[in-house]
Amino acid sequence: MQKIRKSHSISIFSFLLALNKFKEKGINEFKGITTDHRDTLELMQEALQIKYSKDEVKTFIADNAKDLNTILKKNGFDIQLDESKPFDLGVVTIMDLIGQWYLKAEPETVLCENKSYSAGLIKSGACVITNGEKETLMIRTRRGLCVFIQMDDTERSGTDLFYHVFKQARSLTHSQTPCDAIIPLVDLNHQPDMNWLQGIQSIDPPLVIDKVLQQNRLKITLDGIHAQSGTALGGVRGLITGRPQFVINSPFNIWLSYGDPELQYFPLFVAYVAPDSWKAPKS
Repeated sequence: MQKIRKSHSISIFSFLLALNKFKEKGINEFKGITTDHRDTLELMQEALQIKYSKDEVKTFIADNAKDLNTILKKNGFDIQLDESKPFDLGVVTIMDLIGQWYLKAEPETVLCENKSYSAGLIKSGACVITNGEKETLMIRTRRGLCVFIQMDDTERSGTDLFYHVFKQARSLTHSQTPCDAIIPLVDLNHQPDMNWLQGIQSIDPPLVIDKVLQQNRLKITLDGIHAQSGTALGGVRGLITGRPQFVINSPFNIWLSYGDPELQYFPLFVAYVAPDSWKAPKS
């Protein structure tokens, strides 16, 4: 019996921006306990160099969980910090990325594992980037976001997913061939396990990140792409056409980055999208 693959997502970028927000309260440096902690913190400097719109990414800091939960709920997220547990300081990051196709996509279908799915035919802004035997679909949008898609039958999640995509993003070349593209319509709503980031701590003043929550939503429609990420951190004081068509018809990794002529496409939003999320989003 063929394994049923599930979709996954993660936004390390949102987490790093949330962690950086603590600077407003004089907490300037965090230390990692585990290798995953340290590897993630090493990305901080690069993440902070990314230029983004204040309308797309917002961070909020508060000394009580209730205020942060209100912000999450107001922005349509289901995740909530536990208001009954010790809480000294926390941060919420809301990321809302919208990319409109240059031309509205035409309705299409794709066939994957003998099942038909709704899709869109994109005729403007798409190209194929070839790097060895690996092909990546790149779609430029009206608001400067670039969408990258690589077909991949290997299901990944968490750090495995992020660092796999991070490596792929770094290996892209300037070899681009314009194409039309057919991609599945997507409606993904996912809460990744972020517990591996718990325990990151500052020294002076001492603060331990003892709760990390994240919820990610991804919608691909005939009009464009919409990626949202809500990240919540809780801290306690103390140490501890004649053109080729590129058809996406198998599970894929997808990430969003801002266009960069130096090809330093830092993944802002990452997801592994299996057919379980291939459906037209509800309006």
